[in-house]
Amino acid sequence: ESDPRAPLCSFQWAPHRLIRWDRVMDWRETENAENKNAETFVVANHHYARLGLFRPEALAEALDAFERRSSNESSPPTSTAETLCLTNDDAEARARRFGGRRSTVRAFALVAGSRTSMRVAVRRRVEGLEAFLLETRRVSTKRAFAVVAAASRRAFEAAASFKGDALAFLPFANCFETYALTLVVETSADEDALRARVVRVEDAFPSDDTKKTLEEKENADALADAAVEAALSCFFGEDASASASDRAAEEKFEFV
Repeated sequence: ESDPRAPLCSFQWAPHRLIRWDRVMDWRETENAENKNAETFVVANHHYARLGLFRPEALAEALDAFERRSSNESSPPTSTAETLCLTNDDAEARARRFGGRRSTVRAFALVAGSRTSMRVAVRRRVEGLEAFLLETRRVSTKRAFAVVAAASRRAFEAAASFKGDALAFLPFANCFETYALTLVVETSADEDALRARVVRVEDAFPSDDTKKTLEEKENADALADAAVEAALSCFFGEDASASASDRAAEEKFEFV
């Protein structure tokens, strides 16, 4: 505590039943009565209600409802038609028919905060995207990532705002979680536009890792480290770049 270089936050691993959820829900709770001016900020790597995310049919229903609502409000394209066009005519881009090449890609996303303050970050390296773009000369990797990232964010926004028979997704203000997303990406017939849609959401870190190889475990550890860096910047204002300068740029998370 006397070391000025000591971190302002610490990590503790605990079973779900031992987490002080009252402090997670109310970060203004103080450690003791003699220290009333101090604020203890407790953040948990956990989302309590997320079943709707993991059921593809429920996620699709939430996305469809979100798109209809956005369309009625004259909002920009949603994740079901998240469009990138190399022209400046947005109306033409929205009306463009898609029927070009199609494939699936895999992305990892960090979701932090509540429904009203949600922040989403996507890892810059999207598995399968580079290979898909090899034959698409008119769409750059940077712009394609923007489409995938926006579609990822829309999926979580759709699930969190969906009002169906059952709760789809309920993120809490002081919680974060990392997810693995499967997206369908598709080019327009002339391949100058790209759209993406999330079709499956899974836990990024399955509990059963007994069958993982050493390389897979190392990759999972690297993913977890990168996700924690992004979470620190959300809750504690830490500069991730300063704490992990040796991390490859493509392995970092980018907020969208």
